[in-house]
Amino acid sequence: MSGLPAIETFDCEGEPCVEGPKKKRAMLLHSGGLPLQKIYHSIPGAHVDEPQDDNDVFFVAVQKLDEYFKPK
Repeated sequence: MSGLPAIETFDCEGEPCVEGPKKKRAMLLHSGGLPLQKIYHSIPGAHVDEPQDDNDVFFVAVQKLDEYFKPK
């Protein structure tokens, strides 16, 4: 999990958005907590460092988590 970028200190007076797919992925996993992080890292192909087929790393992470949690 050390490959994820660190979460920046929250600035109450700053811009209220997260920019960049890697930061979005890091925020998603941070907000989901350790259980979500363990699931994420156990899914083959979920963690990518570079975009694949015009899909950014955040989109790939969300897509893989959606597939994992989709009712079977």
